[in-house]
Amino acid sequence: MTTGDKIRSIRSERKLTQKELAKLSGLSEITIRKYEADERTPKKEQLQHLAEALNVPINSLLDDDMLKKEYKTVGDIISLIITLDNIVGLNFDGARDEEGRIDPNSIKIQIRNKRVSQVLADWEQIRRERLEAREASFNKAYESRINDPSALTGEDLLNILNFDPLGEYKESVDMTMIARMNELLEEE
Repeated sequence: MTTGDKIRSIRSERKLTQKELAKLSGLSEITIRKYEADERTPKKEQLQHLAEALNVPINSLLDDDMLKKEYKTVGDIISLIITLDNIVGLNFDGARDEEGRIDPNSIKIQIRNKRVSQVLADWEQIRRERLEAREASFNKAYESRINDPSALTGEDLLNILNFDPLGEYKESVDMTMIARMNELLEEE
């Protein structure tokens, strides 16, 4: 469902008209109509007003396709970053040239939402621990293979096959962390 579909659905469940939702949210009726028709996308502030008026967590209004979409082009990634900026707020920093522009090779993105930042820090710790465990398992399996190939277990073989020695291990999205992020966003 799109954000507009969700606004319309929840508004209908609450038996509110667009005019009533506009009054409760402090937005215009035309704006509500355009959101529901997916002609416009609400920014974080408007989403917050709508969520409060509908008495729902803000993330319950977010577009489902955002998480399902395949991000293949630069435009796709920029669109995602802009969406994240609208939802949680982002700061951009890095080395700057004489004109004050950020050097693209040094750009850093910081999330302004402290709860989301903490969950991401926890997630990174878990990812690092998992990678270290995989590296240790890979090294053990690799040594076993050299010393005694018959000693390898099925798990050892999987670790060798799935491990990229260049450190470019492709890890799937950790759904537990997404669920935790959703919980924290709902608490706000």
